[in-house]
Amino acid sequence: MTEQNLEIVNWPESEYAANKKFIQVEVDGRRYLRVQDEKFESSTHLGLLGQTLNDAGIPIVFENGKDIDGKDESRIAPKDERYNLYGAGHANFSLSGMYAVFGANSRSYGLGFNGSDLEEIRRLKPGWEIRSE
Repeated sequence: MTEQNLEIVNWPESEYAANKKFIQVEVDGRRYLRVQDEKFESSTHLGLLGQTLNDAGIPIVFENGKDIDGKDESRIAPKDERYNLYGAGHANFSLSGMYAVFGANSRSYGLGFNGSDLEEIRRLKPGWEIRSE
């Protein structure tokens, strides 16, 4: 898959999806919201970022970093020449209720939902109640 084939926003497919991880990443100047769903092999922010970069054909660069508790860890670099991770956290969804609530921070990256994308997500998902906590 190439960057041109990546969905700008993907939603989980199950009726009610609680505590799904998400990332907000800019790839080659284009912003994406990637939500953990049945298509993603991993349930971690690191895995979501890695799979998104793989799908876009971008080599993965690892770095040594610290999580929000100060614990050392090896992780995918949050920023490189072609991408920038600018949001990561957890969200709850209801397909029948047509709502999504973004909140909670990523432990690995210390990021939460970046509200600068809120209006664009609402435009791409008309009829949905989308908010952040």
